[in-house]
Amino acid sequence: MMTYSNEKIICVIPARGGSKRLARKNLQLFKGKTLIKNAINAAKKSKYIDLIVFTSEDKEMLEEATTSGVFIHYRNENLSKDNVELLYVIKDAVKGFNEYNVVVILQIDNVLSITPEKIDECIKKHLDDVYEPQDTITVDLENMTRTGSIRVISRKCLFWNIPTARINLVPDYKYHIDVHYKEDLDKANNFRRNKWKEPIT
Repeated sequence: MMTYSNEKIICVIPARGGSKRLARKNLQLFKGKTLIKNAINAAKKSKYIDLIVFTSEDKEMLEEATTSGVFIHYRNENLSKDNVELLYVIKDAVKGFNEYNVVVILQIDNVLSITPEKIDECIKKHLDDVYEPQDTITVDLENMTRTGSIRVISRKCLFWNIPTARINLVPDYKYHIDVHYKEDLDKANNFRRNKWKEPIT
């Protein structure tokens, strides 16, 4: 595995069972695999990630992830409600892994954007401190509500209550679908990257 000196990278894949718009969304199939497996498989192929943590309160989803050989984190029900900020979910998932200084977060329903190549591109930009305007936003860590396919953040920023922090986003809108409804999933499954000419609308 290609690594950066003195960097240990942990990837967190959060998923909860209470999706409202598409029931059991994270267990739906994309290209023959569940959304959970799609994200896990991409993370496992990364050249930089040292550990993958899957966090959920849902028994079936935890069992699905268990078969992939990742670390399983049993999330408290109180951290799985609609109004819980992502910041607290990620803190809870990584709090026992003090040796990891970089945290990668994958948004499981951005199925087309989560690829090993995009994950590694995002990590490398973070480690090299090279950002492009379309990749990077500055967010308030107190809410962390801005969505993105892939985030990379230092553990220091996550736990030291630093007011703002750079978080890499790789929303390649030409290949970007958020799966919220069955129609979104159908569009993703029917997508042919080599034939697509215009951004998805």
